[in-house]
Amino acid sequence: KFDVIVEIGGGYGNFMKNLLQFVKPEKVIMVDISEKFLQKQKQTLSEYKNIEFVNSDATNFIKNFREKADIIILNEVIGDFKTLVDVSTMEFG
Repeated sequence: KFDVIVEIGGGYGNFMKNLLQFVKPEKVIMVDISEKFLQKQKQTLSEYKNIEFVNSDATNFIKNFREKADIIILNEVIGDFKTLVDVSTMEFG
C-alpha cells in the first residue's frame, strides 16, 4: 500500500495516470521544473483530487522535502543526472 507517491519530471502525466488505475495513494506529488509540463499534468490528471503540483527542480525538491514518501519515481528524468564515472574519487562525468 502506498500512502504518498512522488513523481519528479512527470512529462504529460501519462505514467501517473496509468499507475493510479492500479494503486490508490492518499496523496500524489508531481514535481516538475517546467510550468508547461505541470499544466499538461494538471490536464491529464484532472479527475484526481489528491494530487499536489510543485514547480521545482529535482535537487531542490529532494533537499527540502520533509514528508515521508513510499515511492519516488524519476522515470523520465533519470538520464538528466550526471553519471558517476569513478567511485574511488567520486568523480562525475
